[in-house]
Amino acid sequence: MNKKLVRRSLLAAALLLPSGRARCGGFFPKDPFTDSARGTVAAQFLKVPPSARWAALGSAGLALSGPDAFFLNPAGLAAGAGSAFSASYEALPADSSRTGLLFSGSTGAGVFSAGLLYNNSGAGLEKLDGAGNGAGIDLTAYDAAFGAGWARSAGLTDFGFSLKYIRSRLAEVSGNSFALDGGVIFRAGPGDTTDLTLAFRNFGPPLKLGSEAAPLPFEAAGGLKWKYSPILDILVEGRLPVDHASYLILAGEWFIPFQASPGGGTRRPGFFFRSGLNFRNYGDHGLMGAYAGGFGFRAGGLSFDYAFSPLWRTGLRAPADGGLGLGRSKGRIQGRGRPAGQRTAGGGGFFARRRSCRGGSRRGAGPCGDRTGEDREIPPGGARPGFRP
Repeated sequence: MNKKLVRRSLLAAALLLPSGRARCGGFFPKDPFTDSARGTVAAQFLKVPPSARWAALGSAGLALSGPDAFFLNPAGLAAGAGSAFSASYEALPADSSRTGLLFSGSTGAGVFSAGLLYNNSGAGLEKLDGAGNGAGIDLTAYDAAFGAGWARSAGLTDFGFSLKYIRSRLAEVSGNSFALDGGVIFRAGPGDTTDLTLAFRNFGPPLKLGSEAAPLPFEAAGGLKWKYSPILDILVEGRLPVDHASYLILAGEWFIPFQASPGGGTRRPGFFFRSGLNFRNYGDHGLMGAYAGGFGFRAGGLSFDYAFSPLWRTGLRAPADGGLGLGRSKGRIQGRGRPAGQRTAGGGGFFARRRSCRGGSRRGAGPCGDRTGEDREIPPGGARPGFRP
């Protein structure tokens, strides 16, 4: 028997089917939010958002903004202005792969978004006969999720929701479900340096594949983003998945501009270096099983991100994605005198940066130092209360 073929078949089954303990029709498995529920949920591909940025941060990023927030925390879309597009690709073991496509566009009623995540597990799979011999018939095995979302800002609070349709298939057996994601981000006000966030993902009815029905991988989460310096953000997040005990994620994102912007403007191309520790599997795989890292750069409206993280015993994950921003910020940027409609730039979108211009430096920033660790886009209608360009 072809051992490589058997490994691929087992991988596809593990990705698409829950364990036998998951025969239930409820939204949550037996013994939810504990390690006893491991292996009892379906659609496990939804656990990992399609973003190299999040992967490099150890899956942290609840309080960050950008189109790739669609599958992690829809509230992160609320800061968008104009339109933004992001595409990601990740090669997985046994010739499997994941592809993500994300789009967001701002209107007077908020920011609308759409996302697609496709997990191909069928490459190289072949149907076996009763003796374990190849029958020369290729198997189809995949997971897919696509949906739409809406987000909006209200003062210093961003909130958003998304609804997605989920489909899984293994050979002739397929199943469907849908799930709701939502979140809120409390942005730092004048003089503050910490954003707080709460979110939930994958809340919906169980997915039935053949005779097996299993809950979706629901997760509740909360965390903070501490703007330690103008070029360094520190993220601390707690996760409560329905099929695992709660755990922490610690991460940091460091921005290095190519050069100072003329006149201290907001066009700040540069490099990002990212690292994170995700303690979900620390007890099973140790420190190196928890570590992730990566880098990225942005120039104008273009961005590119790359990540590497352990895939437990099978090697490294190495997702990559790129983004493109197409749009114009609306209204005037307060205190800068910039004409309405002038472009501002950031990774995967058009951004204006939060600034501290009170005559004194803060942790190494100049009198008007850019807080580049997190870009904030000007919402439709101009700068909102508490947003200091």
